[in-house]
Order: sequence, then C-alpha cells, then structure tokens
Amino acid sequence: MIKRLLLIYLLWSCFTISVKATGQVGEIITIGHDTLSMLSCPIEADSLISEEVQKQIRTFLSDEHFSTGCYRRYIGYWQLENNTLYLEKIRVYPDRHEGEQTFLKIDSIFGRYKEKESRITASWFSGELKVVSGKCVSYIHDGFLRDYEHERIYKIEQGKVISQAFYENSLQKAHITKEEALQFIIQQFNKDLFPELKDIKVGCLFSLIPQKDGKIDSLIIHHITFGKEDISSERQQLFIQELRSCFDLIPEWDVITIHGKIQPTLSRWFIPLWRGKEFREKYRKTKKGTKFTT
Repeated sequence: MIKRLLLIYLLWSCFTISVKATGQVGEIITIGHDTLSMLSCPIEADSLISEEVQKQIRTFLSDEHFSTGCYRRYIGYWQLENNTLYLEKIRVYPDRHEGEQTFLKIDSIFGRYKEKESRITASWFSGELKVVSGKCVSYIHDGFLRDYEHERIYKIEQGKVISQAFYENSLQKAHITKEEALQFIIQQFNKDLFPELKDIKVGCLFSLIPQKDGKIDSLIIHHITFGKEDISSERQQLFIQELRSCFDLIPEWDVITIHGKIQPTLSRWFIPLWRGKEFREKYRKTKKGTKFTT
C-alpha cells in the first residue's frame, strides 16, 4: 500500500512539474517615464505575503479559475524611484469578466511596509530584478526563461537598489530555421553505412554553439541511442563522423548573444535520425528537394 501511494505521489509530482513548465506573464514596472516588463516577482520572495495575496485573490476567483500563462494569478505594478522599489497595485489575473479589471486591497496586506507618504516600500525583498524591453531574442517555454534586446539587472537589498547593470542582447537569424536544418541533416545522413542499424531506433542528444558568423564553433555529442544494439567503439566513432559531416553541410545557424556571450543555438537537443525505414522515408517525401546555399 505504501509503495502504491509513493508511486501515485511521484506520478503526480511529475505531472505538476510538467504542467507548470509554461512561459509566465511578467510584472509591470515604471522607471522614470518608461513602463517596462519585469521578469521577477518580489511578492513571491516572502511566503507569508504571498499567502495573504492568494487569500484575497480567492475572494474573487475560484481555485479552478487561472491562466497557465500566470499561475500566480496576479500581476504586480511597481515603480522604481530614487533607488527605491515601491509596490503600486496588484491586479487579479485573469480577469473575472472580459474587459473588467479587478485590483486587490493591498493596504490590508502591506500596511506595515507603508512609508509616511503612504507608499508601500518593498523592504521585504532582497534579490535581483530583471527588467526588459525590445524584441525577444531567446525563448524557452518555462517561467521567465527568456531574454530581450534591452535588459537591466537591479540588485536590491531590503527594497533599495545597491547596484545595476545594463545589457544589449541580440539574435542574428540564419537564412534557414533550426527545424529545416535538422530535417536536412536527417535526409543527408547516410544510413547505408550502418546496415546493422537498419530497423533500429537511432537518435542523438547534442548541443551546438555557433561562431559570430553562424558557422559551427562546437558540436557536443552528449549521447547516441542505438536501441538495444551493442555497437563497437569503432562503429560509434564512424557514426559520429558521419553525423558531424552532415551538420557541416548547414551554412549557418542562429547566433544568440546574451550579456556579450554567444549562447548555444541548440542546448541538449534530441534529433531522431530514424525509427526504421518508414521514418526516414517520411522526411524524404515531405522535404524532397530541400537545398541550402551559402
């Protein structure tokens, strides 16, 4: 019975983690005359404050009423002024009714953080604020795992700015998409060199980092799956050699530069080279005649 309960718990935990792996809407912050997106949640830094916020949200929304793009069910509005972080208001999200915005009564939650001017200072918060603007240059569909052209990082200590940094990020797009490039690699891989793998599922886990011009700087092969086949080290090396030669046929890849450093265009990416003859033939038919030129 205990083992069964443990298995159910583990399955539920995996499901919960996978469900929450979704891009989240940011907070709103005003700095000077600019209203910007903030990919940080100072309220969540204090579990007691967060719970008080959720209690008030539940008076407006049922637990079943939420957006997968905003699991916290609110958007905080902030202002950074005179190196101090202030909380202005909290909007319930999603809206109860289309076009009807609801705001929490924050005085009852944050009364002890009010200054003489009746402004709420985020003195409970110490950490980093990531403030962004411009186009998105890198995106992972999980939380705040994304980067924009213009980025500001503020280090906060008890609601006060102690340091700040500004970054310019960029995306240099290749003439072909990652998906097109990977499909082309699958087409070009010479399966006839490996007759022993004819009906075996074969795939590769890899990471790719480009140079400034988009050509490959490093291709890291993390793992190759050969089904249940026992492949000699010599055959594995030949396989990797053929795979690298196919990657070299791609003239350029996207170049993502974050904080002055080129990032992996593909990080621990899995490419299914074939799942038997039928799988590879599907790519031949759907992408027949694909050509890339420098």
